Amino acid sequence: MPNKYFKPHETLDLNSHKYDVGVLIRLKDGYEDNLFIKKVLELPELEYEPYYLYHLDYFLSKGPQGEQEFFSFVWQIVLRLNSYLKEIADMCNISKPLTFHIARHTFATTVTLTNGVPIETVSKLLGHSKLTTTQIYAKVVESKINDDMALLKTKLM
Repeated sequence: MPNKYFKPHETLDLNSHKYDVGVLIRLKDGYEDNLFIKKVLELPELEYEPYYLYHLDYFLSKGPQGEQEFFSFVWQIVLRLNSYLKEIADMCNISKPLTFHIARHTFATTVTLTNGVPIETVSKLLGHSKLTTTQIYAKVVESKINDDMALLKTKLM
């Protein structure tokens, strides 16, 4: 089935739009949803809405379909992504529900902040325009506080 939902990267176009999906040669049929999600994972959170609207405009330009059809298609992709995350959680014996949002939150807290990445960097990685958003979104883990205080103690002595 040819792609009708997402604007593809034009063949050999070195100046394509940053939201185009696909590969330099051509968009392979059946892979457009994977490429759409791959691009979402590369974008900061602030660009989710413009990315969605970019592809919605493309979809609506192809015919008389409605936004509801596009939204339903994208929503099915998100549900499939969440089901993949659930499979990963099952394989890793993680009892908590694992979703795209939880994965972002875990990345922000467990992977970056607890390993010493400055909150300003985490804020940029998540696409937050305000540091206060990241401060609310990313909880400070107790072990990080203990490590920071131990580091301060060594510097003061």
